[in-house]
Amino acid sequence: MRALDRRHAAPGRPLGMLARLKIRAIRCKWEGRGITMGNNRKIGVGIIGYGFSAKTFHVPLLKVLDEYEIRGIVSSDKTKVHRDLPEVEVYADLTAMLEDMDIQLVINTAPNELHFPLTQAAIAAGRHVVVEKPFVNTYAEGKLLAEQAEAHGVVLSVYHNRRWDNNFRTVQALHREGTFGEIMYFESRYDRYAPVARPGWRSQNLPGSGILYDLGSHLLDQAITLLGLPLSITADAAIQREGGESCDYFHLLLDYGKTKAVLHSGVFSREAGPRFQVHGTKASFVKHGTDPQENALKQGLLPVDDSWGREPEELAGWISDGENGERRTQYPSVPGDYRQYYRELKAAIAGEGPNPVTAEHALTVIRLIELANLSASAKRTVFLNET
Repeated sequence: MRALDRRHAAPGRPLGMLARLKIRAIRCKWEGRGITMGNNRKIGVGIIGYGFSAKTFHVPLLKVLDEYEIRGIVSSDKTKVHRDLPEVEVYADLTAMLEDMDIQLVINTAPNELHFPLTQAAIAAGRHVVVEKPFVNTYAEGKLLAEQAEAHGVVLSVYHNRRWDNNFRTVQALHREGTFGEIMYFESRYDRYAPVARPGWRSQNLPGSGILYDLGSHLLDQAITLLGLPLSITADAAIQREGGESCDYFHLLLDYGKTKAVLHSGVFSREAGPRFQVHGTKASFVKHGTDPQENALKQGLLPVDDSWGREPEELAGWISDGENGERRTQYPSVPGDYRQYYRELKAAIAGEGPNPVTAEHALTVIRLIELANLSASAKRTVFLNET
């Protein structure tokens, strides 16, 4: 196993296709506080980028929710956008899109290295912002964005949509019901078989690339949502694929004292293990399989009714509350629903509810990723109170 190369892109490195976003134009001329809207108005939405994330996880949800209207998209490929959204204005850069004062919300789905500058520009223009995960590449960047959002009076939220996966919602429901008793061991895995890296920025040696930022941000968000902050983190991270440039394997141990949490992801799993294992003083729960929403969205299905996010009953996880697995019961999965993120965001923007994923919470995820990188490179346990 080859140690993870932690080089960063050199300052001034050409951004290739990213340059087409014309980031040089992000110095917006608007300064002020958040743009407000009437009680009955839809939230005007502008999206930065029209790649996999925007097409799969954002646009389909916004299309079915009456509270939102997609007004503009920043993209270098107008034809691609208009194939799906013929009525939406396509802009060459963010500054041009922000000329539309009916856009109250900007969704940043640009590559990770552009999360900070483009989000900063949108906040300075008085817009509410959703940032695709990972929030930012460094803790310092995220802290600055959170401070600027507060100063401008706008909502800054991060799209940790896996909180609304069916399997994690089921774990949360069982925990609330007291089924586990005290959780002693929590394991969350995202295993895939992808021995050859796909072309694209996610696999390149760029700031914020690799699966620790990509998938690790989801697993860490779920862990601290369920269990809170750990006392320490011990991490192993590596590049295992031949010719790989970014992290494609990680194994994290979060220490909560008596309670332990293991988060794992790799790309050489021909057969995936359980997605979740939870073992407590009263019962254990094991759940295989991934949430069905992503595959449905990839197929072009829209979340339009109550059947959304449901899986066949035979895929439900198993609770064991006897000795040696002698008493096992299937527990029907709580349906997943990514729409809930945007419902809660609407309430937050209207001042009627909490932000579904605050910048401060997402910043904690970034801090843990940085500590995991430190642990992996130093080959030691890192305590949160030492940093």
